[in-house]
This record gives sequence, structure tokens and C-alpha cells, in this order.
Amino acid sequence: MYRLNSEFEVTMYDYTVSNSDEVELIAEEISEEYGEKIKVTTLGDIMKSVKTISDLSGVIVLIVYIISIIFVLVVAYMVCSKVFFRERKDFGIYKAFGFTSTNLRMQFVLRFLIVAVIGSTIGTILSVIFSKKVIGLVLKMMGITNFNANYSVMGIVGPILLLSLGFGLSSLIISRKIKKVNTRMLIVE
Repeated sequence: MYRLNSEFEVTMYDYTVSNSDEVELIAEEISEEYGEKIKVTTLGDIMKSVKTISDLSGVIVLIVYIISIIFVLVVAYMVCSKVFFRERKDFGIYKAFGFTSTNLRMQFVLRFLIVAVIGSTIGTILSVIFSKKVIGLVLKMMGITNFNANYSVMGIVGPILLLSLGFGLSSLIISRKIKKVNTRMLIVE
């Protein structure tokens, strides 16, 4: 390195101490003797920083899940409301044929649950296949060259359950309006 750049200075040294119990004591003595000239960092200090980053990433994941839940509930409610409004006449016709409000509500909820399970399953499968590559490319642009995506059972099943429950609850809430639909509405129209 000196042949390539004569002004090169070694700015960092790594030492391995045979007795790991003495690392903190040695680091303190070096810091006291050399003061501001040398900065001593131990593996323990580095591990504390890594733990802090790990804890923060856990908080970020929690925030993403909370925002996702709110988004799913709002979108599901809007979609269910729009579908119900379009099919209000159909529910009146079904009631005229003898379907009960409970039967129509369960049919409405089941329809949204099936679509939510199929859609979220396809999305989760695509995420498992492509997310490591896509996130890896984005992180490489930021200088992080090694990204490893680990998937747990809850990490795969969780989004499917989250979306299904969100659409199921929203459709169940909206389906309460089926009770108000009656056959007289068809005569008026």
C-alpha cells in the first residue's frame, strides 16, 4: 500500500485478547493513557450497536404492520360498501325468493373471504419469490451488499390471515345493511 500511496496511514488496528474478561479493563487503560489520540472500540460496543439496530428494525416492522392493518381495513370497507351498493337490488330479489338475511350475509362474507385468501396467497407467494432479489437490488444502491431474507411460518401465514380477517370483518360489518333491504324496495323501483 505504501508503494501505491506514500501518504497512506494505518488508521485502525485489531487486537485479539486471549482472556476476554480483561477486554474492558485493557480498553479503559488505553483510553486513559492516550485520551483523544486513540478511539478504542470493543466487540461488546459493536454488539450493543448491532442490538440497537436490531431492536429498531423490530419497531419498524411493527409500525409497518400497524399501517398495513389500518390500510387493509379502510380499503376493505370501501370495497365492500361499493359492492353492497351495487348489489342492493339483487339482495331484495333474493329475499323475495325466500333467502334469509343471515343466508345472504354469510354468502356476502364468504365471497369476500375467498377472494381475500386467494389474492393474499398469490401475493405472498410472489413476495417470497421476488422480494429478496428486489430488496437486495435496492439495498445495493445504498451500499448494503449482503441482504438475507428469512421467512418464518408466521411471516408467510400472517399477511394472508391479516388480509382475510380485514376483508372478512369489513364485509361482515357492511352485510348488516342486508337486514334493511326488503322486497318493497323492488316495487318502488
